[in-house]
Amino acid sequence: MKPILFLFLTVAYGYNIDTTFPIVYLYSAKFSSTSYFGYTVCLYHESINNTSWLIVGAPRANYSSFVKQKFRQLIEPGVVYRCSLDSPFCQEMKQKEIRDEESYITQLEMNIVIKKQRGWFGSAMSIDKSNGVLTVCAPRTIVSIFNPYDNIHFDTMQGMCYSGKISSTVLSTEYEDLEYHNFRSNIWYNPMYGFSIHYASIKEVKERRRITGKPMHETYGIVEIIQENKRLLAELPLNDELSQFGYSVESGYFFNKSQLLYVSGAPGWHYVGQVAIIDATTNVTSIVAKLQGTSTGEFFGASLAVGDIDNDGFDDLLVGAPYWEQDNGKVYGYFGTSKGHFEEVITLQGIVESSHFGYAIASGDLDADGFDDIIVGAPWEDSGVVYIYNGGTDLKHKNLRASERIEAIHFSLPDTYPKLERFGFSTSKPIDIDGNGYLDIPVGAYKSGYAVVLRSKPVVKTELLIRTVPSVLERDAKQFIVEICPRYDGQVSQIFIVISFKYNVMDYNSLLDMESEIRVTVDEQHQRTKEKLFQMKSSTLTSTACFETRVNILRNIRDFIEPISILARHDFVNTNASSHFCKFCPVERRTNKLNVAQILLPFNIDCGTDKICNSNISATAKFYGVRDNDTWIVGSTEVNLEISLKNYGEPAYLTTLQFTFPKGVILRSILPFCQEDTSKDKLLVFCEAGNPLWKGEERNITLDLDMKDLIHDSLYNRELNFYIAIETRSTNQGTTSITRMLNLVNEVSLSLNGKANEEAYYLSTIKDAASNISFQHTYQVYKLGATPVEDAQLVIKVPVAINVSDPLIYIYKPQLYVSGELFECFSKDILLDTESIDVQREWPMHKFDMHVVTNKMQETVDLKHKRDVNETRFELYNVKNIAASQLANESFINDILYMNCSTSNVYCTTIVCNLSVLKTLQDIGKVLIKLVLNVERLKGNILTSNKVVLKFDTEATVEILKPAVRLPVNETRSTIQLATMFYNSPKSEELQLWIIIASISVGLLLLIIFAMILSMLGFFKRKGKQNLSNDERLEETKELPRD
Repeated sequence: MKPILFLFLTVAYGYNIDTTFPIVYLYSAKFSSTSYFGYTVCLYHESINNTSWLIVGAPRANYSSFVKQKFRQLIEPGVVYRCSLDSPFCQEMKQKEIRDEESYITQLEMNIVIKKQRGWFGSAMSIDKSNGVLTVCAPRTIVSIFNPYDNIHFDTMQGMCYSGKISSTVLSTEYEDLEYHNFRSNIWYNPMYGFSIHYASIKEVKERRRITGKPMHETYGIVEIIQENKRLLAELPLNDELSQFGYSVESGYFFNKSQLLYVSGAPGWHYVGQVAIIDATTNVTSIVAKLQGTSTGEFFGASLAVGDIDNDGFDDLLVGAPYWEQDNGKVYGYFGTSKGHFEEVITLQGIVESSHFGYAIASGDLDADGFDDIIVGAPWEDSGVVYIYNGGTDLKHKNLRASERIEAIHFSLPDTYPKLERFGFSTSKPIDIDGNGYLDIPVGAYKSGYAVVLRSKPVVKTELLIRTVPSVLERDAKQFIVEICPRYDGQVSQIFIVISFKYNVMDYNSLLDMESEIRVTVDEQHQRTKEKLFQMKSSTLTSTACFETRVNILRNIRDFIEPISILARHDFVNTNASSHFCKFCPVERRTNKLNVAQILLPFNIDCGTDKICNSNISATAKFYGVRDNDTWIVGSTEVNLEISLKNYGEPAYLTTLQFTFPKGVILRSILPFCQEDTSKDKLLVFCEAGNPLWKGEERNITLDLDMKDLIHDSLYNRELNFYIAIETRSTNQGTTSITRMLNLVNEVSLSLNGKANEEAYYLSTIKDAASNISFQHTYQVYKLGATPVEDAQLVIKVPVAINVSDPLIYIYKPQLYVSGELFECFSKDILLDTESIDVQREWPMHKFDMHVVTNKMQETVDLKHKRDVNETRFELYNVKNIAASQLANESFINDILYMNCSTSNVYCTTIVCNLSVLKTLQDIGKVLIKLVLNVERLKGNILTSNKVVLKFDTEATVEILKPAVRLPVNETRSTIQLATMFYNSPKSEELQLWIIIASISVGLLLLIIFAMILSMLGFFKRKGKQNLSNDERLEETKELPRD
């Protein structure tokens, strides 16, 4: 038998159990499935010779060919192998007598024959480590009892055990059980002695103490305890035939650190199973405690293991129930106490149906942390799985999870070798077989004939110490130094010493391939340094080595409140892909948190010795471009929001303002120190307000708001909330938020102006005068107020007929003229077609056939405009349905005929123009009403006197429908009338020529007579002014005396 070393690629959670280089033993590629090699496994280390062995039971194996040829009749007796871990060989451990043995039972005074064939030698075994003794049992051994003289013969599946030094390859038969067995009881046969066996671990003396199970003794089972050279029996009270007491056995110091107690399982007891704790300190055994299963058929007690899981000095008991639920399997953990009873602390459950989790269990301190760990096999989960659970304190309040999960399904085996099956069917107490100070685990996979040894790696507890130079950064600092020193718990140095003196060069070189790696992350969250991630490596695993590196700070950083975080993590790394197991290459302790260290490097922020900046920010907010009480006219000028800050405390670092604007409000422009977030329904604006905002410093921030989208009718009297949050990395004891409300109102009106192109016309009575007159009424609409008009209309009422007569007035289709664009107006009546209307000229009448128009207009209806809350509609009144009592004489007052829509016997047409196109104050709507008066019909049927005057009026009304609620604007006019007068003038006559000549002659004659009278009066003989002056001087000269 040779061990076969395979490279396993397994899926494991990863801790210190190596799954890359296990030691694997295969019985035989040809007979692996029939020998049950790996049915039982045990590890043993002999410290004197520094030798380790794996003991493997193969209860259906045959001896080697040499022995088999010598004993041809010996079929499947079972073989036990001692496999060396230092050399690639396994040796057969033979019974001293391989052939059937003959003996004599004094109790019966009869002869016996111990038959070795199919005895299942190796199905149970245990090692007395204190004395180096191996005991192997064959529970299915048949013992034939006979008396050759009386022809008496009985065969019983008695079971036999064999013991011997483990350093030897020969085991001797134990006859004592046959002498002590009670052959005189009613059911004495088939006890299956040795179905289970266990040597107790003795703390003080090397006395042999052993418990052996006989689960079929008198059908219910019994256990035999050997201690102090005495044999004691123990059985369950109230046993039933299905109990199988003795199916599994163990021992431990559960309630007293100096009192050894034995344990035996009865998995068939009342279909739920029971475990008994046995005290054998006196000559009579007693059961001091019982544990029972909870589910029918779970086979509670089928497997047992003992270890100090919580490291309190008292052993703890693990009980397997591999058929729990749908054969998922379960393991119960009972913790020993000084109170004399167990506390159920943990339960581990299999998660896969039919996996038989807990079929084999063991316990031992695999990572050398002082807490025994739990090893659980689930041999029917895929090809077999082994779980490792680490012990610890306060497990009662923890959800214990596996630290490693080792799957056989991922093992890589040569194609010529059988698939590994039922991995985890057997295991036993872990032992350190390679001398690295850590326990190794044996695992059997009997179905495929494999036995596996999983070795443990050293576990090191690393502590990282970090410091920086300087310890405090100035705000203008450009770099700093990080120094990291790993400190180990001392085991690394011991490993170097041990390997140098005791082990070969290969082990030493493997250790040299190990590196200590420290991964350092600098300021990961705030990203203020150039170097953000770097590694430090060293191949010298000592407690005196330190690492240092220089870190550069980025320019123009802003956050000085938050210190720079330096996070370091230590790991062990194997630099070379080795082809063998490195038993001294350490791993980090799983529960160690000191291999990860962090230091915070602060900035000098001028905030006192406590390094906490207690700022006191006062903040106010004010709207500009609004009216009193923060009222804004919808559609008016843009609004400015100003925030004023002043700090009355210590510096406020990274002071920012967060504005939350109402829906529909945006910014016309963004300040360079502000940012917008448009990802949400409401606009968020973040503005930097100081880094720091020093004590006494003031800061004003003004935002230019764009309110152009707030034009809906529903906004009237609505309050818009502007929320401003003041945030700083300092501790702000002042204002932290402001809410300002802006009240919205609508203010808009429409005002009307109008003009008739001619205010009066004089109708001629001569025969060749015009038969109709074209005239115009022009209306202008002005928008007043800033709020946009969503819906408005201009309603123009035009009289067209008096009484039931034919129409007097014909109307061209009017158009609304706004800012260079033409828009159609509407009427229910038939109007004259036109392509365009030029408001500066008269309309050429020759384009229209008045007879056709007359016929159409006779069918017109009066359109009277009415509004209710919900809609605008027109009611039609047929001219022919008007009562005949409404006669023309009702319109004659003082010789004036009034033709307007307020007069009862006048029939009108209504024209409606949509004014929603008036958006701004610069928009002016102009409507030209082109009208034609039928003079012949007026003079012939209506005007009967030369003194009668026709006063024609059109009426226009403007109405705003949306916004429905609004503030009025003063000095507006919503209704206006335009009038045109038509006078019925007398007949014109020609002036005679003789009258003109006579008039001129009389005028000339009167002029001549007037001139003659003036001449007679001397008017034309008067002196001039100069002549009068000269005469006056001459008279003065004459009067002077002479000398």
